Amino acid sequence: TGSPTSWSWTFTPSTVTYVDGTSSTSQHPHVSFNDAGTYTVELTASNGGGSDTETKTDYIAVYGVIVADFIADDLTPTIDETVIFTDLSTGVPTSWSWTFSPSTITYIDGTSSTSQHPHVSFDNPGTYTVELTASNLVSSDIETKTDYITVYEVIVADFEADDTTPLEGEPVIFTDLSTG
Repeated sequence: TGSPTSWSWTFTPSTVTYVDGTSSTSQHPHVSFNDAGTYTVELTASNGGGSDTETKTDYIAVYGVIVADFIADDLTPTIDETVIFTDLSTGVPTSWSWTFSPSTITYIDGTSSTSQHPHVSFDNPGTYTVELTASNLVSSDIETKTDYITVYEVIVADFEADDTTPLEGEPVIFTDLSTG
C-alpha cells in the first residue's frame, strides 16, 4: 500500500539466484534457492515519502534431496559400552529411522529409533548391520552399513595355579580361566 515506486529484496542466507529477468529491485522477483535450509526474507518498499521494511524470519524452508549418512563413535564396543551414532545426512532431513540387525539393542539416554543421534547399547556380542532412513517432506534416502559394528563380551581375566605352595624348584601349572 502507499504506492511504492522502488523495492529492495534481501535473502539471508544470500544463496539465491534471480530468474526470469527479475532482480533484487523487482516488484515481484522470481527466485531460485541454491541451498537447502531456512531463509529470512526482507523487503524494503520506498516512494517519495519514505520507506518501510518488512522482515520475515525463517520464512522460506528449502528442502534438498536427502543423502543419508552416519558414523558411530565406537565400531568395536563391549556389551556394557554405549555407542553414539551421529547423523551426517545432507539435504535437511526432518525425520530419522534407525534399524539394527540383529535387533538385540537398547536405546539409552532418552533416545529412540527416531532420534537424530541415538545412543545405543548392544545386548549381545556379534556383528551388527546398521541402517538409517533419513527423510524430509520431499525426499528420503537409506544408508545401510553391513557388519558395521562388532560387539564383544566384557573380558574378565582369571586364572588358577595347580599348586600355590610348591617346594623350591617344583613346576607350577597356571590355567587361564578368563571369560569374554
